[in-house]
Amino acid sequence: MAKKSLKGGVFEREFCTRLSEWWTLGASDAVFWRTGGSGGRATVRAKRGRHTKGQYGDVCATDPVGEPLIQFFAIELKRGYSKDTIADVLDRTDKMATQTWEEWFLQATRSQEQAGAYSWMIVHRRDQRQALVYLPYDIWGDFNDAGILNNTPVPFFSLSCRVKSGPKKYTGTREVVGFRLDDWFNCVDPTGLKKFLKTV
Repeated sequence: MAKKSLKGGVFEREFCTRLSEWWTLGASDAVFWRTGGSGGRATVRAKRGRHTKGQYGDVCATDPVGEPLIQFFAIELKRGYSKDTIADVLDRTDKMATQTWEEWFLQATRSQEQAGAYSWMIVHRRDQRQALVYLPYDIWGDFNDAGILNNTPVPFFSLSCRVKSGPKKYTGTREVVGFRLDDWFNCVDPTGLKKFLKTV
């Protein structure tokens, strides 16, 4: 198995374990797990007009208690890509090919639509760096309005960018926030989030 695949697999398992512990307040480490084939089977079936419950994105719920989160977020996990940063969508020229981050935005949106999820989340960890989480700006605003944030993440950024899907082809503007994954677990109250998810 390639070294990159090994790193990605370890990262995905660690993320799912930590997400499970956070969601259950430490009661379980096995609520979420890697989607079989990283959601590839669901993607292929979706092209044929067939739905595959709970198998979109890179994370699925292996316990019913985790389904509300997966129904809300289609989660995409990215490991490596150390030379690719979100700044690439800001300083690329119109003549450049679609950037890696633009492909990720498009992939996350497709996963969301295929799953029938409310929104999407991208979690990316470059080599020898901390993992970061990216969400649509309006979702973070909803969390803030609902009072489910214990603190405001620092560092934290928001940006608006046009996403290029092909030569001279743009799919509209994405408004995104980003911050450290550690701050997701420290700042977002899972109990409050569960109550919020029942209202959307």
